[in-house]
Amino acid sequence: MKKENKSIDLKKSLDNFKKDAERQGYVDNFLFASTLKRLETQIDILTSLEKKIEEDGVVCTKEYVKGRENMYVSPAVTTYNKTCQQANNTTQALIKVIISLGGALHEEDEDDEL
Repeated sequence: MKKENKSIDLKKSLDNFKKDAERQGYVDNFLFASTLKRLETQIDILTSLEKKIEEDGVVCTKEYVKGRENMYVSPAVTTYNKTCQQANNTTQALIKVIISLGGALHEEDEDDEL
């Protein structure tokens, strides 16, 4: 159940990020809005893949014609890793857009100065 809580927290954090971006006027910028939309889609894909990996496991088996089984890593794991990399790249692009707009996003309830 911990993974569900992490997904919920991630969604909540994303909602807070979007609210903060709206307050600062970033959502009106096409580059910001389109990049954030891609990141949201990638997060949704990652969440779905996490559920699939939890259900099916990391290893799959394939039976050949003569009845022999071959074990291999689930394609969901490979896709998950590729999507993680793309989400990281999208996040970096989003940060660059924020910097080019002359600011940074800060959550209001954050006490940490870092």
